[in-house]
Amino acid sequence: TVAIGAADVVGWVLFACGFGVQTGADVQKYRFRADPGNRGHFCNVGLWRWSRHPNYYGEMLMWWGLFATAAAAIPHAAAPASGWATLVSPLLTMVILLFLSGMPTAEGANLATYYKTDGGKAWEEYAARTSPVILLPNAVYAALPLVVKQVCFFEFPWLRYTAPEAENGAPGSLDVLPCEA
Repeated sequence: TVAIGAADVVGWVLFACGFGVQTGADVQKYRFRADPGNRGHFCNVGLWRWSRHPNYYGEMLMWWGLFATAAAAIPHAAAPASGWATLVSPLLTMVILLFLSGMPTAEGANLATYYKTDGGKAWEEYAARTSPVILLPNAVYAALPLVVKQVCFFEFPWLRYTAPEAENGAPGSLDVLPCEA
């Protein structure tokens, strides 16, 4: 048996915080969407004020918490090398949410609905001051250099909205990378 240690406590705290963030964000978004007055608008209240995807952040924290708790026991396992395979879960979760079915399905071309109305400008202002994933005060995020936003906060250039070509074949007028503002 392995005694409970600091890694366990860190893991439990990460998991609890992640669970609270993910659940809170989901409830806030549900309530936002349930209000007919918010139809056609993006959620920017509560945790969504500090992150464009706080639910993803919560999910990632939960998996890293589970790994931190498991990692403390790995060196004491009969086959420690196989125990390190548990690192796959938080990494795979991040890959899915950042590159596959999470952010790519919520941003990029999927932002077109806001640009069909006057919401495009509001989205650009929101995105320029709001971290894509990690909860961070808006003033802090807005002041960060672009390279820090891209490397540390997952502000990926391929997730910007690019307007389709106009009907006459001319390039679209919007090519927006929110953090360039």
